[in-house]
Amino acid sequence: MKNVEAAHPNLVIPSNPGCHIQMQLGVEREGLSDRILVKHIVEVVAEACGITA
Repeated sequence: MKNVEAAHPNLVIPSNPGCHIQMQLGVEREGLSDRILVKHIVEVVAEACGITA
């Protein structure tokens, strides 16, 4: 999480479900939820294609 925070992203896009869970938990644990979104690559592609759940 130190590397993620140092990069100052507003979005983290993991492709692995396990990594997605770990990143989401890390962002929440570090209190960064208001600055960093974590979305799986499938979510991002679906949004880009106009597909919503």
